[in-house]
Amino acid sequence: DRQRIHAEWLTATRTSKPRLLFERKLLSDGLYKYSFGDSWRGDREALKEKTRENALFLSVAVQYDNKTVVPVFDWFKEALTVISDQSEWDMDKLFTMTLCDNYPEAKPDIVKLLKVADLGIEDFDIEQKALTEQPFLQHLPEETRSTLLDPLISNKKMTIKGPYGARVITKHMLIKNDGVAEEVEFDLEKDESAGTKRFFSLAGWLLTIPITGGVIFIDELDACLHPLLTRYIIKLMHRNNREPAQLVFTTHDCGLLDSDLFRRDQIWFTEKNEQGATDVFSLWDYKPRKSENIRKGYLAGRYGAIPFIGELDF
Repeated sequence: DRQRIHAEWLTATRTSKPRLLFERKLLSDGLYKYSFGDSWRGDREALKEKTRENALFLSVAVQYDNKTVVPVFDWFKEALTVISDQSEWDMDKLFTMTLCDNYPEAKPDIVKLLKVADLGIEDFDIEQKALTEQPFLQHLPEETRSTLLDPLISNKKMTIKGPYGARVITKHMLIKNDGVAEEVEFDLEKDESAGTKRFFSLAGWLLTIPITGGVIFIDELDACLHPLLTRYIIKLMHRNNREPAQLVFTTHDCGLLDSDLFRRDQIWFTEKNEQGATDVFSLWDYKPRKSENIRKGYLAGRYGAIPFIGELDF
């Protein structure tokens, strides 16, 4: 909660039998009880004394370079990716742009992915923006803007190099009335739909995660995307990967409740209990038949996790 850690534990499951590394529990007297498994390596007592009640023991152990937990911390830092459902998706768009900036050979693959998605995009460029055009400066009063810029630049075309100071220009083919094709350019942020912007933001991750491995969490995967495009993304992640990779996502798209797309143990539901907390449970708990129409059963309330919508009288 806001004051302290109530429980914390770390278990290794490299073998068929899970092995406890450490466990920390808050007792009724306000003190902590620690338990360590045989696999724990390194100091214990000094780390316990250095751990504040509102700090994770895991984080403290990493600060002091404990060899047992450093690989775990590094996994959270390097192998876990979380993508929000917010409307801007700026950081994820930035990742796709950075990928193209650092690895130019990745851009043709991203273009190919955009074409496969049938977004009408034939190509795109990343265009550097002048320092004076940066959005964060546009909202400042002229006097303040001049005070900030004048000491920095002598000409008004100075640019910020790299994706932070750039914009994406998408290229489409327009067929005119005379049948002649003409290339037209769109500004990704200003001219493209929310779905196109979302898919562009995801494109970099969809290409790298299957190659580098890791786990990617996407909140509301189907937001602003056509159902067939959402299915395509899932199938793309289901392909044989060079490294272990996993996609975990939330969705309200019942069309994805398909046994041809997921195993029964891969589908989980959420439902609020009487205390207002959210319970998470697996479709596997209901032992559905392999041939069962999961979508139909869900909408009929067979598995729970559906809203009970009442009548509204005006």
